[in-house]
Amino acid sequence: LKLNTPLLKEFSFSVIKGDFIKKLALIGDKFDIIFLDPPYQKYSLNLMLEAIYNSDIMSDEGVLIIEESKKIIIPAEHPLKLIDKRIYGDTSLLFFKKN
Repeated sequence: LKLNTPLLKEFSFSVIKGDFIKKLALIGDKFDIIFLDPPYQKYSLNLMLEAIYNSDIMSDEGVLIIEESKKIIIPAEHPLKLIDKRIYGDTSLLFFKKN
């Protein structure tokens, strides 16, 4: 992360470290891209989706990317739409948009 952030100097971005549930209340901006990389299975996928949706930090055209175990079960009903899933070894990247 430290090596790559200087490459993004043309873009506006924020890196927020820590427990995302606790940090959500402190964020006042909207983001086009949100990347969550929690410790695998620390939170249920449904909790993460609902927390981001309810916080209203994702722009209308924004994308939420969650890195999780490839064994993660995607709940049948959740507030965001799964648009892509990519698997790399034991890791999956899940891409969501607003419905």
